[in-house]
Amino acid sequence: MLSVHNMISLTLTSLLLLTSSCHPEARKLFASHDSKATPNTLLEKVDLEEHPVSAHKALGVASMPSFQGSKVTLNSDELEPGYLQVTNKDNLFYLLVRAKISNAPLVIYFAGGPGASSIAPAFLENGPWNLNNPFHHEKNYKLTKNTWSWNKIANLVYLDQPRYVGFSYGEGAYSASTQAAGHDFLAWLRLFYQRYPEFIRRPLYLSGESFAGVYIGEYAHQVLQYNRQHPQNPINLSGLLVQSGKIGDESDVSPYYQLFFLCTQGMLSTNACQLKQRDNLRSILDGCVDNIANSKHIPPNEVKISDLTSARNLSKLCRQYLEEVELHYKATYITIPNLPIFPEKIRGQTVPKPIGTVEFSKTSQVRRFLGYSPNPYNVRLTCKPNVDYPPWCYDNYKINHFFNDKFVNFWLGRDIIPSHVTWQFANFLVAASLETSPIIGLSDYYIEALRNGIKAIFIYGKNDWVMNYFVTQVISNRIAYQAYGIPLFSQLPASPSELKSLTVIDGHERRYAGEYQTVLNFTFAQIDGAGHMVGMDRPAAVYKLFDEFLLGNSK
Repeated sequence: MLSVHNMISLTLTSLLLLTSSCHPEARKLFASHDSKATPNTLLEKVDLEEHPVSAHKALGVASMPSFQGSKVTLNSDELEPGYLQVTNKDNLFYLLVRAKISNAPLVIYFAGGPGASSIAPAFLENGPWNLNNPFHHEKNYKLTKNTWSWNKIANLVYLDQPRYVGFSYGEGAYSASTQAAGHDFLAWLRLFYQRYPEFIRRPLYLSGESFAGVYIGEYAHQVLQYNRQHPQNPINLSGLLVQSGKIGDESDVSPYYQLFFLCTQGMLSTNACQLKQRDNLRSILDGCVDNIANSKHIPPNEVKISDLTSARNLSKLCRQYLEEVELHYKATYITIPNLPIFPEKIRGQTVPKPIGTVEFSKTSQVRRFLGYSPNPYNVRLTCKPNVDYPPWCYDNYKINHFFNDKFVNFWLGRDIIPSHVTWQFANFLVAASLETSPIIGLSDYYIEALRNGIKAIFIYGKNDWVMNYFVTQVISNRIAYQAYGIPLFSQLPASPSELKSLTVIDGHERRYAGEYQTVLNFTFAQIDGAGHMVGMDRPAAVYKLFDEFLLGNSK
């Protein structure tokens, strides 16, 4: 009898060989829909070794049938799906939603993960339609018009990347770094401009959520590099909008910002937040920090979260604190097939695949105080079970079935999505491959963008523990200071006197939505009532920030 590990390995191998093979109908489409180059020198040859232009034969754009059976009839010209071939073997899927106004800018939107499909936000957050109850365990699909769709003011492109994400497919190697993914993106962008030359001179904005903060920084860096090499015909990169994004090293801040979040969000008792209460979280953290400060001969306020991690095995108090605040999830172990499409570091290796829900420890003070483990992506919600990857507190059942439904699949991609491609909310193998290389740049790339006159806005939900807005205040403050020599805030956590009120008109009422601060071209915003998926929880606030602060449309 085969062991579980061997069975998983064999299953993965057969699936990968199947899904990485080029679909026969797709080959016909490659032959019949060659991309047409424009004379603009922006579209010069891509690196011939990795991105041979001769092989860049773009798949045709499908026309869209009306979606009957939803609450709104969708016209056949509202979506433009397509593939662009970024190497001889790899095809990235995109969904273009044209703006309702003329001469609108272009926004390219990325989901995070890593490995999450960007098509999901088109139906959950800022596209023209919303899928009803997307995280319910059901197959009842209804679409309603999204009042806060960004295509009212911009052309939107939802791009499934890196390779093998969502509806993207191929036979080439998985991206082993965000730098490699960035090379694909730049190749894709230039091909996109070939297919849609009307967008070449329009302002370009990169936007996304969560791990997309890494993509956006890296891709902006590569675009700026390209512009330095092609000063006569630069790509018109104008702004970056990051929601709940990874913009720096969260471990390089004081652990007290974690405690601030837990206490201000009511996740701990008053006693647990106060000093000199034996065995409460505050006293445990104080003891841990004092131990590290004494051993390193530094002031306590210079102790970072990373220092606690390093001291885990040396300090009982540090270990105790980390066990209190860390999240736990289940894992199944899979063997990565020994195939050249995977990075050498993981090829043939057995690795843990995190699945299910993410929870605070059963003995944690948070859980004992609340009586349950809150959803770390929105601490005002309970954690719902998810049986597969990624490990979080939302049920992907309905979304996975929606995008794999035969009618929906035909409506989204018609004849261009190969029949062997199965859509996944997030692809673990993409994540495992990317994580074989360290993340470089990150904050530095946002500093570079700001110094080059590019606008940037970072938006965080106040209910999001995963991207704690106190922590991101610190990182954003450093970025502003290093870019401009001017901090966003004179003290941290930010004082209410340094934050401006953000209000939105939702329906016929003006309501309070959160706070923000701006220095030159850089805005930081924190949104009330929003978790990790800010655009889904508070779409009006994100729309206003996008429209007024990034695009500069005054109201």
